[in-house]
Amino acid sequence: MTYDFHGGTYVRGSSLPGMGECTRRLDVYQLPSINKGTEWKEWSHADLGIDIRDFALQTDYDLLVLLEADEPVSDGKVSGRSGASPDAVQHIKIHLRSLETGQPHPVAVRPILECQVPSYMQSMCSFSAQVVGRYLAVFFQVLAWRGTRCYELRVWDWTVGRLISYIEPSIDGAESFTFLSDRLILVPCPVTFASDGKLTHQAHLDIYKFDEPSSGDATAQPACLVASFCLPGATETQTIISRFSCRCDPAPSPSAQTAVPYVGHPRIYDIASENRVLCIAIEALNFRAGNGGRSRTKSMLYIPCMGLLSAVKDSFDEYTQGDSAVAILWNDWAEMTSWIDVGQVYTGNQCYVYGQRTVGLVYARSEDIADDAEEETTRIHSLVIFDFDPVRVKRASQRTRPGVRTSNPETENAWDIPMEETKLMRNMFLGGESKANTPFSVRTTLINERFHSPYCYVMIDEEHVSSLHHSYQLSYHSPTTLLPRNQYIGLTLTGYTFIWAIKLPKMTSLLLDLPKEIIICILAWTPPQDLLKWCQVCRLLKGFIGESVELQYLIELYSFGYVPPSNPRRDILYHDKLRLMKEHQKRWKSTSWTQVDTYPLKKRNPSSTSSTYDFYGGVYAQGYSLPGMGEHTRRLDLYRLPSVNRGTPWKQWSFEDLGVDVRDFVMQPDYDLLVLLELNKSLPCPNPDGIEGAPDLIQYFTIHLRTLGTNQPHPDATRPTITYNTPSYRRNRPSFYFQIVGRYLALQFLISNASSERSKLRVWDWTTGKDVTYIEPWRTGAESFTFLSDRLILVPYLQVMSQSEGGLHNTRTHGKLMVYTFTEPTGNNPAQEARPIASFDLPNAANPFLDLQGLSCRCDPAPVPSSRSATRHDGIPKLFDLAPENRVLCLKMRSQAVIPVDQVESTLYIQFAGLVQAVVHLLDQPTGQPALTIPWEDWAKGTSWVDTDLLFTGNECYVFGQRVVSVGLDRSDIDSDMEEIDTLIRRFSSLCIFDFDPIRVKRELLLSESEIEIFDPKKDCVLGVWGEGPSLRNTFVEREHAADTPFALRKTLINERLGHHYYVMVDEEHVVMALQRFGRESSLIVYSFS
Repeated sequence: MTYDFHGGTYVRGSSLPGMGECTRRLDVYQLPSINKGTEWKEWSHADLGIDIRDFALQTDYDLLVLLEADEPVSDGKVSGRSGASPDAVQHIKIHLRSLETGQPHPVAVRPILECQVPSYMQSMCSFSAQVVGRYLAVFFQVLAWRGTRCYELRVWDWTVGRLISYIEPSIDGAESFTFLSDRLILVPCPVTFASDGKLTHQAHLDIYKFDEPSSGDATAQPACLVASFCLPGATETQTIISRFSCRCDPAPSPSAQTAVPYVGHPRIYDIASENRVLCIAIEALNFRAGNGGRSRTKSMLYIPCMGLLSAVKDSFDEYTQGDSAVAILWNDWAEMTSWIDVGQVYTGNQCYVYGQRTVGLVYARSEDIADDAEEETTRIHSLVIFDFDPVRVKRASQRTRPGVRTSNPETENAWDIPMEETKLMRNMFLGGESKANTPFSVRTTLINERFHSPYCYVMIDEEHVSSLHHSYQLSYHSPTTLLPRNQYIGLTLTGYTFIWAIKLPKMTSLLLDLPKEIIICILAWTPPQDLLKWCQVCRLLKGFIGESVELQYLIELYSFGYVPPSNPRRDILYHDKLRLMKEHQKRWKSTSWTQVDTYPLKKRNPSSTSSTYDFYGGVYAQGYSLPGMGEHTRRLDLYRLPSVNRGTPWKQWSFEDLGVDVRDFVMQPDYDLLVLLELNKSLPCPNPDGIEGAPDLIQYFTIHLRTLGTNQPHPDATRPTITYNTPSYRRNRPSFYFQIVGRYLALQFLISNASSERSKLRVWDWTTGKDVTYIEPWRTGAESFTFLSDRLILVPYLQVMSQSEGGLHNTRTHGKLMVYTFTEPTGNNPAQEARPIASFDLPNAANPFLDLQGLSCRCDPAPVPSSRSATRHDGIPKLFDLAPENRVLCLKMRSQAVIPVDQVESTLYIQFAGLVQAVVHLLDQPTGQPALTIPWEDWAKGTSWVDTDLLFTGNECYVFGQRVVSVGLDRSDIDSDMEEIDTLIRRFSSLCIFDFDPIRVKRELLLSESEIEIFDPKKDCVLGVWGEGPSLRNTFVEREHAADTPFALRKTLINERLGHHYYVMVDEEHVVMALQRFGRESSLIVYSFS
């Protein structure tokens, strides 16, 4: 009989009459689950159609892995073979099926994987498998008739059927393995062999690291042995560790690179990825002195996975400097472990551990047999749960709880095992200087079931402890109460087996005895996602949450990607806040405009040659030159839109003369900050060496720091101006790019000459005027930048690469997103250059004609400053703020059009949080380390590519959070291509709003009817027609690693006559169109969502 237990589902395999001894039938039993919200369910696969040696489950992916093995076949190479070497091969088939239906799994491109492994003609083969995301690892162990054990391990990507890596065949007695992470595998080995073939007795845990092949055609490489954890050697020759096996459930969580595109059961909670313990089952061979006899004893070593990972991480640097694996001695890692004699504790071979808990049965000794016992094996037994979680162990040591106690391995004698052999093993792990004596907690419960020890095993998951045993007639176990607040569920199974499951006790606490008002006050500090979980697991708390308007408001914020503001509005009550939030959310879901307002703009002087603008924090600012005072901005008109979020009405004001010639400006309404950039003068730049293409000018700039409300020097700026100079060229028009994060003001200077575009970036503390950091020298093709956090800056640029082919020398461009970090100087120390820590590579086009010619990025609003960069300003009181991680990065890409002087534009949309998570671990790495290169295939997942050549936005302010806005000519309903362009603009202009928020997109997918479209980059085009000419579609969408994540699209026809001079902007409450009509009245068209 075969079995497995995973994700609250028990599966038992059995053979069919007259069809051999291999498994052909599977019976599946799904336990009731509060975590997953599922009921009891049972079903069967009456005949799988193949002979199964073993199987494995991954219920999150509805995955059933079936292992079929042919009989060993001689490989015909007997001569010269050593006695221990395999003399046969065995053909293996691995079937990938749906657990629900038994049919080939829909995600698996190849439903059957095949391989051959070394074997023996007279042998018994066993298998074990583990699934982590896309990776399926199968461990093949062959036990020959002469006692030799041979093993091999292979790792596949089960979704595409490709071999990823393998551990080459080895003869060292290993019986099992486990993933420590999605790139690290642990194999416990009981013995090692010396070069002369003699056996040495020191056991070890080997850690292998593997890498996925760089491309689909690349050959899988063997995993590298990077570290080996040595166990203590036997202090006496009478004892050696002869067998090892390990267990660690559940499997580690996959990283973003190895995740599966499959949505599993929705849950209330998941186990923390680091909160797992590795169980090493040890079998020792003991030789009795005098009579020559021997016996075996069993014990268990428990090791926290987090401790192993930390130790391996520390050894990686040492490993890269040499060819051999790093040996980690027992003295260096013993203190985190716990050793327990489990000779009287029975578990079964698998499923006895979950997270930091393990479970076992302790059979009653003969003196404990009940007087009315019907047979020797019917006794009063104990169910034992060990818990190694340090927090829970500490909690157990601080209070008395019935049935739960803390235990120290050195003093544990609960089972009184008077065996001399046990003392030998105890001395190995507890007798030396380094001891496996970390305390743990023990929960013991007496049970009255009639268990027959040879036919019983016990299993555990996050909600249940389950025991299954065989009887000779159909049995049913009715609900029973053994301890207060413990709930038992009796489950009838078909055939000759029954299972009983214990639901772990409900959490009780004095918290619920507090007054209702205090409980709600405590819950208000709870993350909203946890409030939703409480609603599903506790009726009392659900009632409190449902009755509290404040808590409902917090949940509403979370569901829409918002967080409570740091400076909340205090002029309205929570009832009004909740109502306003629901109205706000409802309006974003509709494609019909409920409120459209037109605001006239100040009339522009016909002779004005400058037009600068910005839109931030609900304020639109338009700059113009003044007659007879040059071409640069001198006048500023400001328009504050009505805002429910800020509780502010419409307001208009102007600065008739700024007093300086302004090249560009930026504002931050939360700080009442207006930043003006003035070019004072330009002087010749000396070039004594006559270097061709060298800058021939030096430009001198002054940055003015003023208030947005009054145009006076800003009170928080110690120095109201900052000066800077930079090289430039005579025949060019420089441009500039700003961003403000707390105290940090970043300014990018963009300089163009005849051959290229270059940029420099400086960061100042605008409150003190001091330099913070800079990025130099010039970067080619870097037209913009964005802060990822107040410690991370992203700069997209083009890397020019030389390429020779057919005797011709060509250059190609390669797009990169370079990420920098910096440290703010202290005192009077000079600013240090930002250092690159990572580079996100964009895919290369197959055709050089489509090489990228320009990159620019936009991500608004700026990241929330941390305490290290925060200003003294509280900001404007608000109803809500955008969640810090709820942003999308827009990367505009320009490539060659059909006409050589023209270019086509497309956009890659990248989840902001994904970029940060990929590099945040590099922040504190030592300086001087090379930047980590992250290839496209490692970060393509979650991105979306769109042909935006027919869409128009403007240069800035077109993105806010996860929403992006643009305007285009919607041709999906046009019958004729001959209509005049002006008519098309008037009749068929569409306002398009992209929404990349995963939660909101998923919500729209679940709705049976919705006004919002779901856009699939692989199949859909935004405006009913593809862009003309060459496209990057093949590069980004049609390859294996595609930027094809769906998103929500709200598209609405508009009636405004747009003409040829307009741009569109967005914030959390408005979509704004600025219509510029020279010589006539210009206007703001404002679509409101609050």
